Amino acid sequence: MRTYGKLTVLTGPMFAGKSSGLIKEYLYRHAFACESRGRCPIYYPAIAQRWTQGQVETHSGNGIASMPLSTLPDVPEDTDTLFFDEVQFMEPDAIGGDFVDFVAQCCLFGINVVCAGLNLDYRGRPFRVTADLMAMASDVRLLQATCSECRAPATHTARLDERTDRFAAGDAACYKPMCAEHWQSHILEAEHAADESLG
Repeated sequence: MRTYGKLTVLTGPMFAGKSSGLIKEYLYRHAFACESRGRCPIYYPAIAQRWTQGQVETHSGNGIASMPLSTLPDVPEDTDTLFFDEVQFMEPDAIGGDFVDFVAQCCLFGINVVCAGLNLDYRGRPFRVTADLMAMASDVRLLQATCSECRAPATHTARLDERTDRFAAGDAACYKPMCAEHWQSHILEAEHAADESLG
């Protein structure tokens, strides 16, 4: 009887350690599980501009060799675990197919999948792909950052520039982690400033 693959999702705001957690999980499984059972490739969406080409990187600069994706990957038969970073970008128009269905099919064929990605955009709205994966997962790790304003646990991501594209990539110059209270204040201040500029 075929074993059903395990889906693990690491999620939370920016600067919560999602990519770090993915890399740690990759190194552990590659060293112990995959060495004897099969391959463990790691991927990231090609449209994400945060990294050095061919690397999944943390905000602190640690990285590991990986493969950019613009289409759903072919999966060799001897694959044990697949790893994906920044899954909020894995929309059908960016990846050439239904990533959530692809993950479900991998699990049906006994392949483990580990995903990392943002759960909410800068407006506090869920990213569809991450939300669907969380609903399917047997292991969801909701991570927290540290609020840039008060050092409390941060559950939200605040955008510092005036872009409105919810999929816009960026670093600490563009985004900050905030607790819910400071994030709400930031949103209200940004809306007030926008209203004043129009008036």
